[in-house]
Amino acid sequence: MAKRAINFSLPKTVEAVRRTLGRRARNRAVTRRGDDTHQSAEALIKTQFSLTEDAYRHYGVSKGMLPAHLADKDAFKIDESRLYTDFEDTTPNSIASIVALRPDDMLTALPEGCCGDVLKDIAILPEGQKLGIVKRKIATEIISQLKQYSTKPVINRRGILLDGKRGTGKSYVLNHVALWARKNGWMVILEPSPSKYAREIGTIKRSNAGVYIQSEFAVKFLETLMTSNRDNLERIECNLKYYGKIALDGNTVEYTKRMFNPVIQKAVAEELEIYAEEEGADVGRLCYVNQMQQLQCEIERLKLWHSYRQQFKIPVLSDVLASPTNLAQIASFGIENETYANQAVYELFDQLKHQTAMPLVIITDEYNECFPVSEYLSIKYDNTKFNGWIPSYHLAMPRLFSKFDGNHYKRGAYNVAISYTKQA
Repeated sequence: MAKRAINFSLPKTVEAVRRTLGRRARNRAVTRRGDDTHQSAEALIKTQFSLTEDAYRHYGVSKGMLPAHLADKDAFKIDESRLYTDFEDTTPNSIASIVALRPDDMLTALPEGCCGDVLKDIAILPEGQKLGIVKRKIATEIISQLKQYSTKPVINRRGILLDGKRGTGKSYVLNHVALWARKNGWMVILEPSPSKYAREIGTIKRSNAGVYIQSEFAVKFLETLMTSNRDNLERIECNLKYYGKIALDGNTVEYTKRMFNPVIQKAVAEELEIYAEEEGADVGRLCYVNQMQQLQCEIERLKLWHSYRQQFKIPVLSDVLASPTNLAQIASFGIENETYANQAVYELFDQLKHQTAMPLVIITDEYNECFPVSEYLSIKYDNTKFNGWIPSYHLAMPRLFSKFDGNHYKRGAYNVAISYTKQA
């Protein structure tokens, strides 16, 4: 029986079966033909209308792709009468308008420096041209709240935190709020760049509590504070009830004293052993033989604790500046005595928590820069997650601005901005 040969050759023509049904195929066909209102760019260019703005507008209206009122070329005309508004106009109708300020006036009103890249914007401005600040909705809302707080004797609000990526306008909002507050009787403490305390070179000294004192930066901060708020600091009286309770590193005296407890405990244990030898028994038997001896042992222990606590003297500002009459004297003393500069800064902020003479707003840009690692190294942080670098919040100045505690100020509040793009 003969075997049948197998033919491997393909047919000469192969016709693919076209899909005649299906919604997707129909839409594609309509788009290719240019039917209905869906026109390709090429078909639009070949239309009878000229390639002008008015022609495109009329074409869109005639084809039903644009509303009829857009056929009027004046529909896009800007109302210049409402484009620029007065700085003091903070009503909702002024939102999205522009305030024109002279760069010199802005730099004079904010001697601490401007938040964000304002200085770069000023540098590229033509000579004599004013700087425009857009009245953003969030800035108007913050100013509206400050207006309500300005007449209240107690504010007791933690503050406002602005969150967003770089370039969204957070820094300009802070500048706008700072300018308005300073022109309307508020005391403004502005820190546009707390990152400089962790990035720039300066002398640091570690305290027993693990806080690194930055005396040089504290002096510079006090000088700037006196430049911008000298009159306000002179008006606020020093409350001696709360004065002299801050240690050199900014912690409270009571907290600093607790750092010496392990040393005192060791010394007390040695003294109790000597006391037990004098009584002719070891300290364990002396304290637990009977109730009377146990009581005598505890009394002796308390006496020793009290005696050693009195020997640990924590330097406070009241030892060298007895009774200042106003806060300006504290700031001036810190400027003249660098050793006590950091202590003077924390004393000022502690006094501001209790004052009610004027409303206070503390504005901090780059708030997130108070938390990453700094440019300083210490063996204390070797073999830790910080890999030898000191965290910014363990440095005295960034630590001061990292406290979002506006509710601790009787008549004050915080406004801060945070951006994730500059974190280390």
